[in-house]
Amino acid sequence: MGSLWGAAGTLVDFLAIGVAGVRSGGVFAKRASVAGSLADRVAARRVRIQRELPLRRRGRPVIRAEVAIDTAEGVHTTFYDQYRQPDRASVQGLLVYHHGLGETPYDLSFAKTLLSPEPVPRVDLIAIKSTHRGALWGASRPVLSDAACWVDMLANSMAVAGHIGERFRGEYPATALSGVSLGGIVAMGVLALGDRYDLYQPLLAGPDVPAHLRESPFAWFVRRDALTYMDEERTFTGLDFRAVVARHKERVRFTVGEYDTVFRLERFRAFAATAEVPYTVIPYAHVLGGLSGGVLRAIILQNLGELFERQAAPPSPPFLLTGPGAQVKGYS
Repeated sequence: MGSLWGAAGTLVDFLAIGVAGVRSGGVFAKRASVAGSLADRVAARRVRIQRELPLRRRGRPVIRAEVAIDTAEGVHTTFYDQYRQPDRASVQGLLVYHHGLGETPYDLSFAKTLLSPEPVPRVDLIAIKSTHRGALWGASRPVLSDAACWVDMLANSMAVAGHIGERFRGEYPATALSGVSLGGIVAMGVLALGDRYDLYQPLLAGPDVPAHLRESPFAWFVRRDALTYMDEERTFTGLDFRAVVARHKERVRFTVGEYDTVFRLERFRAFAATAEVPYTVIPYAHVLGGLSGGVLRAIILQNLGELFERQAAPPSPPFLLTGPGAQVKGYS
């Protein structure tokens, strides 16, 4: 049964990425219009809150912060939504969440993973909206057809996540940054560039980003001249995720998909065995795993519980989820 489920998930991954590639005219089809490493781009960005508006999402009150990101090339705009627990005495921390690619996952992540059926307890929530627009397929055209756009989107999200961590860190006993897929890359980037959170949770993401992408279905839809884009532009210069994660492994909790075709489990296991990094395996491929709100919620809750335990008793050794490479089955 597991192999059938894995095959179905793999097919969904290929179809999703394939449709995105065809609709966009080839993933990463264009050369970069703006050079420079990802670290340099993040450092050059300035994040400004333009205004904050009270809204309701899924029947719950949120505060939407409209954000401007100043760059040398112009201004990008996005937003993040903050949900505050009504019972302020119960709040033990802040959970910041990045949805990954597409506005559809943003909506589903915030609703299904964080707010439904009840808000994640004991924490205030912030959901960051990436700077691209459109649903999963619609977002593929401007994002996946231009490698520079993809890197700029990463830089924007890292800058916003870092800004939030800096802004709210003193207000909470503990802070956590979680992200799905591309959001997991954002989490690793923030750790590498500034370390503003007490816990980092890359979900369905791994540290060898260029290698993962080359081995994934993306490679079927990438133009030859773009395969070397990240190397030529030195995109990840100064962002050695493997070294950073190994150095801070007591505060990083990975979740990887058993059948993930983008961030492959075999490659991640090889890294984790060397770095002794704790991780959890869920029985999903990439796309379905990213939308498995109940599974991700359960893992996030357990990781937060461990964080609160450590904060209450700092001398104690870190408590691992269920051990390195633990299999998590049976969630719904």
